[in-house]
Amino acid sequence: MSTPDETPSTGPQSEPRRIVWAIDPFGDTDKSHQLDIDFLRQYAQRVPVTIEPVYVLSPVEINLSAELTAPVLAETYRFRPAAEKALEKALSGVDIPGLLKPKILVQYLASLAHASQVLSEYAWSTGAHLILANTHGRSGLRRAFLGSFAESLLNHSHTPLVTIGPTVDTIRSFDAILFPTDFREASRKTRCVFRKLVHFASEIHSSVTIYHSISHTLETAMQSGASLLGGGWFPIQATFSDEAERKQRRADLWSEWAKNQGVSSEALIEIQFTGMPDAILQASKLKNVGLIAMEPQSGPLISALVGSTLRQVIRNADCPVWVYRPDESEVKSATTPLELSKAA
Repeated sequence: MSTPDETPSTGPQSEPRRIVWAIDPFGDTDKSHQLDIDFLRQYAQRVPVTIEPVYVLSPVEINLSAELTAPVLAETYRFRPAAEKALEKALSGVDIPGLLKPKILVQYLASLAHASQVLSEYAWSTGAHLILANTHGRSGLRRAFLGSFAESLLNHSHTPLVTIGPTVDTIRSFDAILFPTDFREASRKTRCVFRKLVHFASEIHSSVTIYHSISHTLETAMQSGASLLGGGWFPIQATFSDEAERKQRRADLWSEWAKNQGVSSEALIEIQFTGMPDAILQASKLKNVGLIAMEPQSGPLISALVGSTLRQVIRNADCPVWVYRPDESEVKSATTPLELSKAA
């Protein structure tokens, strides 16, 4: 199956962008539900959309065992009318352009990974351009389930995913997006993510700041001397200076390519005392961005995500986080722009 068209929208005649809204009518708090609505409403003001609320009904939701037995199947199916009624109540009075009727996906395995896979496969099969999920939800174990559901989506979805984390209090303007990158050796995948992000930014008329943080220890900085530059500590030591200049040239090439696609862009290279997650969060506040865009760098297991930079950013960012994991076939077949090839 082909991936959704990446051609930026050009006006009112553009085909609406399809959004799958991962909604939980039993677990979403009033706050998380309103944040979802605010995000979708702002998105719909910037580009034509169709929004389909989707709820995955599974034995996990009604505390049934993991065994695939006839009683489990029957009880899960009997719970569907209650889910339909809860969805109707949750969506009552919600006025968003392009909002469709809600859909319930029933799966009969008490498996978090399988539930997220069902949703991600549905989004892919229907040509969705975006999945929206939040990690506010419930308290205790139920909150852990909801948060893990969104995190599990990160490992399954090849559709861009926007998560709204527990520290988001309001949805700010999408005018500015921060794209942290470490310019990894396996840079073809990262370039694919950046290309997708630039198309997304073009659609919603956003600017993109390419951000890279070079970390170092306090001891090194004290030995070499330091001065404050652009919100970060910049060591005088030649090693850091050379690396910063090299990364700056690379980021400038990426930024120039984005500008050629019609997206305002800049590059920000900093040397920081803090760890990578804190550096990203500080930069997002410095630039007052409405979205942070990242590439998942974990393996296929959720456990690999625990403690990762992405997970910490999602849990602590004060704005939504856009995440994209390109399909391997997309990475292999993607035509790499000349400027990004040079930057690699």
